[in-house]
Amino acid sequence: MKKLYEYVNKKAWDSQWETKIFLLCNTLFFALVGALAWLLLGRLLWPGMESLVCFIGYPGIFAGLIGGILFLYRQNP
Repeated sequence: MKKLYEYVNKKAWDSQWETKIFLLCNTLFFALVGALAWLLLGRLLWPGMESLVCFIGYPGIFAGLIGGILFLYRQNP
């Protein structure tokens, strides 16, 4: 998360756009990680679209969005 935050922070945007872009990219990254995990494990153990949505949604929301918000709270006093 820190590398992504530093990359977004280097761009010449105002702080409100930096926050939104960081949260969007962080959420998409963790959703992609969940999709890759489903491709490796889920297709064999839990086939079906319902499990794919769970594998993408839970990491995207909890690790990506909420984790990103908590990271930003710690970074910006």
